[in-house]
Amino acid sequence: MAEEVDHFDLGITARAPNGAWRIQVSGPIDAHGGRVYDGRRGVLFAAQLSVSLTATGLYTVDVAVDGEHVRALKFEVVTGENVRYRLTRHALERMMMRSVSEHAVAQTLESPDQQADTPKKSRLFQRRFGERELKVWVVWPSEREILVVESVAWRGPVSIAIAVDQDADAAYIRLSTETVVETREVTEDVMVDLDMNGIAVGVEVLGLDADIPYTTLCTEFHVHSDVVDLLRQIRPSVSGFVSLRSASGGTSMNTPSLTRA
Repeated sequence: MAEEVDHFDLGITARAPNGAWRIQVSGPIDAHGGRVYDGRRGVLFAAQLSVSLTATGLYTVDVAVDGEHVRALKFEVVTGENVRYRLTRHALERMMMRSVSEHAVAQTLESPDQQADTPKKSRLFQRRFGERELKVWVVWPSEREILVVESVAWRGPVSIAIAVDQDADAAYIRLSTETVVETREVTEDVMVDLDMNGIAVGVEVLGLDADIPYTTLCTEFHVHSDVVDLLRQIRPSVSGFVSLRSASGGTSMNTPSLTRA
C-alpha cells in the first residue's frame, strides 16, 4: 500500500544563466524520486528532483512512493517582465473556459490597477482591458517570491446601477450580477453584499448623509475608488434611479445628476 503523501512542494527556486528555470521538487517524497513529463514529447527527466526547463510549457510531475503511483501534479512555467509566476492546473482550466490569455494574466500581475488581500486568504490583482476588467487570484503569501495563480475571471463590461429611495432614506449600488452569498455590516449605516469569493456585489447605504468608509470599502471589499466617490455624492435631494457605466470608461449618467458635495 502506498504511503500517504500529505505535502508536495513544487517551486521555482532560481533562474539559470542560460535563461532556463530551475524547478525544485521537495517534500516527503524526496527519497523516492519522481519523473517529469512534457505533454508533447514524453519523458524529459527521470529520477531527478531538480531539473532545468529551457522552455515554457505544461509539465507533469508523476510521484511514486514505494513503487506505487501517488499523484500527478501538473504545472506550467512562464516568465514575465517584472514578476515570476506559475499557473496551477485549476487556473489553466479557468483560462481556457473563460478565454483568458496568458499575456493578459502576465500584464495583470505585472502592472495591476488594483490589488488587495481577500477574506479567502488569496490576493486579488485587477486590471482593465478596454470595457472589461480581468481579475487574477493568487495564493498568498506567495512561495519563494513566485506568484501561484489560483484562478482568473473577466468582469464586464460592467453596468453599475444606483437605486435611490428618498422615502426610505436609503440607496443601493449594484456592482455585478454575481449571486449574493453573504452580507457584511461595514458600519451601522453601510452594508456590503458579497459573492462566493468575498468580492462586493452591492453596497447598501442607510441614511443618505451617512459617512462612507472609503478605505474599508476599497481595500477590504475591493470596491473601485470611483464607485465610492459616487456613493459619497448622493444626497437626500436625489431620488429615483441612476444608471451609469463603469468607472474605467468614464461615467455617463442619466437623470438625476449627481453633484460633488
